[in-house]
Amino acid sequence: MRHAFRAGRCGSPVTMLGPAPDAALELTVRLADHYARDHRGPLGTFTVTNTGDRRITGMSGPAATVWIARDGVVVTEPGAMPAVNVTVDLAPGESLTSELHSALRQCDPAPSDPAHVPGMPYPDDEPLAPGRHQVYVRWDLRPHDGPEIALYAGPVGIDLR
Repeated sequence: MRHAFRAGRCGSPVTMLGPAPDAALELTVRLADHYARDHRGPLGTFTVTNTGDRRITGMSGPAATVWIARDGVVVTEPGAMPAVNVTVDLAPGESLTSELHSALRQCDPAPSDPAHVPGMPYPDDEPLAPGRHQVYVRWDLRPHDGPEIALYAGPVGIDLR
């Protein structure tokens, strides 16, 4: 069973909200078991599959939103996403797959620079501490014929070395 969650700003706890709403879409996340602390590039992939019996069309952002937590506390916020919409058109059984991105850099829970964009790493920030972390992923779709659909995955454990 998938669970909905709320992941806030850097330093805040991830709150589990109970079972995710039913949807005719399924979100699957594929990550490696471990990463180097200085890893650059995609963390893995996410796949959205139409598990229902009717075509689903709508608009989504260009990527899934990724938070990384340690012991249930957010340590890496999602970066800024371009204000672009992507058309989604999935027949029953069809899938779309895309890369998951997140900087493995410690976010600042109390930024002191008023010009700093919240969630974006500072130029001199530190890599995440080695050890076990949890990845939380959310993907949203605004269907052409109904309310917004939010899909959730996580926590998915990864080790940083």
